Amino acid sequence: MARLPQPGRDAEDWGRLLNTFLRVEHNDDGTLKIRHDKTLAQAGGGPGNAATKTVGLQSSDVDYACDGVADDAEINAAVTAVHAVGGGTVFIKAGTYNIRSQIRPKSNVHIKGEGMFSTRLAADPALRAGIIDNYFDSTVTNPTIGFMLSDIELDGSGFSRTSGQYYKGVNSRNWQYCKMYNIYCHDCTATGLGADNFDACTIDRCLVVRNGTAGKVPGHNGIGIASGGMPKESLVVSNCITIQNANNGYLIEADTSVTGANALYLFENNIAVQDGQSGFCNSGTPNVSFIGNSVYGCSGSGIRNILYAVHQATNTLVENNTIVAAGSYGIYQNTAQNNFIIAGNRVYDGLAEGMKITGSHGSVINNQVHDNGRLGIVIGADNGGTAVSDIVVANNVVYNNGKRVPGEDGIHLRASAAPLSNITVTGNRCFDSQTTPTQRYGIFLPVAGTMSNILIANNNLVGNKLGAILKQNTANSISIVGNFGINPDCMSMQGNVTGATTFSRINGSLIVATLVGDTLVSLAPAVAGGDTLTLQLQQDSTGNRKVTWPSNFKKAGGSLVLSTAPNAIDSITMRWNGAHWIEISRTLQMG
Repeated sequence: MARLPQPGRDAEDWGRLLNTFLRVEHNDDGTLKIRHDKTLAQAGGGPGNAATKTVGLQSSDVDYACDGVADDAEINAAVTAVHAVGGGTVFIKAGTYNIRSQIRPKSNVHIKGEGMFSTRLAADPALRAGIIDNYFDSTVTNPTIGFMLSDIELDGSGFSRTSGQYYKGVNSRNWQYCKMYNIYCHDCTATGLGADNFDACTIDRCLVVRNGTAGKVPGHNGIGIASGGMPKESLVVSNCITIQNANNGYLIEADTSVTGANALYLFENNIAVQDGQSGFCNSGTPNVSFIGNSVYGCSGSGIRNILYAVHQATNTLVENNTIVAAGSYGIYQNTAQNNFIIAGNRVYDGLAEGMKITGSHGSVINNQVHDNGRLGIVIGADNGGTAVSDIVVANNVVYNNGKRVPGEDGIHLRASAAPLSNITVTGNRCFDSQTTPTQRYGIFLPVAGTMSNILIANNNLVGNKLGAILKQNTANSISIVGNFGINPDCMSMQGNVTGATTFSRINGSLIVATLVGDTLVSLAPAVAGGDTLTLQLQQDSTGNRKVTWPSNFKKAGGSLVLSTAPNAIDSITMRWNGAHWIEISRTLQMG
């Protein structure tokens, strides 16, 4: 943060600062008149940044008058003049300006229109560059510093569609301390706002519509950023809206260089609507955060972090976003894109999986995933992918998925393509509340592949189409404990029993019942090996009620006769070994 001049010490700096916002003039009688200069204050520059040049269409009250033909000449002349005196503002009045050759940004210059729907820079069919373009002027060692572009329309509808070349609204690279805001950019043949390598820059409150050419990749996005070309980088893209751009609404991709460790990129409070691929795509850039964005109706994924060449989209945060009606995955964390947090998002009404996680070392927490066409959340590698490990899936609400493809589940652990290990699934609520349910199981562990150190604990899985959990994988190191709908750690009061009676671990780890007649017991198999079940059985006031045990109950010493005295209480604890209930303790005649 810049240091303010110190009173009594930096008089010269204070003078320059005051001159930025105050104008000193002489009255006719020789006295001084000091007034606030609003135009200079809006220039946004630092000390000494006081120049203002006005551009308009055939007007006598401007510094540079345009005639509607090749108006870039006058605009560039104004930019050069302001830059030459240390910086300031080029103010372009309302109207439509013909741009035949690109407008070249320069350091410490603010190109400012009269409004994003009032001052219109329109590409001429002869233009063979971006409307705003200094891509070849700005280098890493000599970056563009302190440039601003605001309150203006960039109209690419006039670009030639037959040249086989494609051009942007903004085409730049190597910017430092720069800002773009209040820009309406539309109908360019390539990316709308395109920039490579930003250090301490912002893009804010821009409307970016119908840019790019269908079928052309890469590029052709709404807002497209390349990262990694500068020694240090940081960028905030906020409060923007992209609509119906050819590929991604927002793209950040790795440059050929390796992004520095102190690079940070934030996309916050933006909206993407019906863009041709993803709403937001991170292609190989680390340290990217997507926070509080909304995506509706994109053709591909809502938000995705993917590999680009050798570059990995690691250390990413996807938080509090809303993704509706994605054509593919709502959120996609690609193979080997590790060290991630996906938290607090809402993903619904998509055509495929709500979330697909094929990276490692991450957490998927507090999300709401519902009414998607296929699986709710899937964890595990695709074909050709690497092993997936060390992921926590916790406190998500996952419901009513599988609406397009029958037989899909809430949370799916996949090891068929590569091993899956050290996965914790806990505290989730998975269910189906539809009149005709489509979400098959709350959690599914298919038979194929190697799973190890898998913990499924304390989830609420009541109310799915076929059941709480389908566990097909037979690995020994899968622990399923304390889940409602399969094996909750709770007490279940079964009341008075007599005749044929079934006790099921699905109801609780402790089942309490009163014998009011002779009882033929059935013990339902447990789903999870190692589950324990305690039966607390009490004789009624008559007593002498006899119990017949099932063949899948292996009793200590080969027999078990309960107490027969009136109101006597017996407690029997058993453990499921995958085929039988094995008695591990008994306490008789407790009452």
